[in-house]
Amino acid sequence: MQTAIGYVRVSTEDQASEGVSLDAQKAKLAAWCLANDYELSAALVVELRDRGLSLRDIASHLTQTNIPTKKGNTKWNHMTVKSVLHRVA
Repeated sequence: MQTAIGYVRVSTEDQASEGVSLDAQKAKLAAWCLANDYELSAALVVELRDRGLSLRDIASHLTQTNIPTKKGNTKWNHMTVKSVLHRVA
């Protein structure tokens, strides 16, 4: 697995409120990384865990933001999240 470095930014509050928020950009980066077998996706899962989200809450967040699993599924479950966290441990 290769490692990707993502860069996100907004210049104005208008950009942040019109669909190019930092979270939206992170979601797009994570989706690309998952689809192309890069490591950034795991970083997003770890970030969400570090914010205190449960495995089920992380799975729900990833599903709602349309981030695909490594297999291309659009529905995450807590066991898929657990396997991602186990891979990076």
